[in-house]
Amino acid sequence: MSNIMRKMTIVFIVLIILTACNSTNEPQGGKIKVLYWNQEMFNADYGNMFYSKYPDIEVEVVSLDNLVNRSEGSIDELIKQIDQANIDVVFTRSYEEYLTFSNREVLESLDEWIQKDHFDIDNFNPHITSLLRENASNRLNGLAPMFSSIALFYNKDMFDQFSIEYPEDQLSWKDVFGLATRFVDDKDDTYGFSFEGSLYELVSMIGRTNGLNIVTVNNNNIWIMNDSEEWENILATVQEVHQSGAIHITEPVFTATLDVKGKEELFINGKSAMTISTTSLIEQYEKSDKSFTLGIVTVPVDPAFRDSSYTIRPNQVFGIYSRSPNKELAWKFISFVNSDEVAKVKSKSVTGLYTRTTYSEELFGHSLEPFYKLNHDIRIRYPIDLPRDFNRALNELVTKEATQFLSGSQNSHETVIKVKQEGEVLYKNMKE
Repeated sequence: MSNIMRKMTIVFIVLIILTACNSTNEPQGGKIKVLYWNQEMFNADYGNMFYSKYPDIEVEVVSLDNLVNRSEGSIDELIKQIDQANIDVVFTRSYEEYLTFSNREVLESLDEWIQKDHFDIDNFNPHITSLLRENASNRLNGLAPMFSSIALFYNKDMFDQFSIEYPEDQLSWKDVFGLATRFVDDKDDTYGFSFEGSLYELVSMIGRTNGLNIVTVNNNNIWIMNDSEEWENILATVQEVHQSGAIHITEPVFTATLDVKGKEELFINGKSAMTISTTSLIEQYEKSDKSFTLGIVTVPVDPAFRDSSYTIRPNQVFGIYSRSPNKELAWKFISFVNSDEVAKVKSKSVTGLYTRTTYSEELFGHSLEPFYKLNHDIRIRYPIDLPRDFNRALNELVTKEATQFLSGSQNSHETVIKVKQEGEVLYKNMKE
C-alpha cells in the first residue's frame, strides 16, 4: 500500500472515530414536550439556557396551569391529562405529587440513565436524593435542581440588649415561645417572635412539627384535626404566648385578598427578636439598612424527633414520562436542568437552596447549614387529591375559629370540634 493510500486510510479511520464520538456524546435533533408552569416561566427558568446549548432540540411547553385547571384537583384526572398531551418530561408541584406519580408508574427510573452517562449525583444533597428514592420501587424516578426549607432567624442585637442567650439549633416550639416571652416590656411595637402568615399557617406548622396534619385523607374519607386533644394543646400553647404580648401574627384574621407587599416586616425593621422564614429573608436583610446582626438556626423540632423536620423537601421534580417515545432527549433535558453548569449560573441570580451542595453552602456570607442540617420527617405527607380551593377555604375556617379562641369567645375544645365538623362538611360539599 502506498504512503498516500495509507494516510487516506488513517484519515478515514479518524473520521469514523470522531463521528462515533459525536453520535454518542451529542444529542441528535428532535422535539420533546415538557410539562411546566407556562411558556414564559419555562423560558426564564431553563428554556433560554437549554436552547443556547442544544439548538437542534425543539421544546414544546405544555402548561401545567392549564392541565391542573382541567383536572379540577383530581390527581387521577391530571395523570390522564398528562397521557393525552403526550408529555415527555413530567414536572411535579410537590414532593407528594412526585411520590404519587412514582408509585403509579407514571415516571421512568433514571438510575440506568445516570449510570450510562456517568451523571454526577455524588455532589447532590444526600437528604434530597434519599427522599426521591422513598417510593414503592426505591428508584430515583426524578431529579430536583432545588429544594425548600425554612429556618429560625433571630436579631442578635435584641438578644444582647435583653441579656438573653442566643437561640440554638433544634429548639422546640415551646423553647422558642419561652424565649419570646422574655422580650415583653413596655414597648408596644416590639415582639419576641413575629409570624408573617395566618393563624391557620402557624397552627398547622406547629402541628406538622409534631407529626400532625390538620387534614388527613384516605380513600375519599377525610379527617380534620383528627388528634383532637393534641390540637387543643397546640391552640392553648399559641393562646398563652399570644396573651403575653410576646408574638405578633401579621394576618390574625383571614382576608380574601392577601397583599404580600403590605405585610409589616417587623423582623427586618428590628421590631421582632425572632421569626420563621426561607432563604428569601436573607436577601431581604441584605437589601435593608442592616441595622442589626442576623443569626440563623434550624427550624423548631419535635423533642421526640430532634434530628428531623418536615420542612426540607424537594418540591419541583423533573422526570421522564414512562410512555414517552423520546426518552433519550427527555433525559438530555433533565440532566441539563440538574447539571452543575445550570446550578452555577442560576445561583448567581436566583436566591434559593440548590440540590448541588456546592451552591448551597452560604448566601451573602451567611451559612445555609441550618436549612439542610436536619433529616426529613417522614411522618408528614401533604394530602394532594383535594377539591380545588379547599385549602383556601380551610385556611379561612381555621383562622376564623382560632381567632375566636384567642379572643376568649370559645374554648380550645369547642374550637377543634367546630373546625372538625365544618371542615369535613366543607370537603364533602366541594367533593360533590
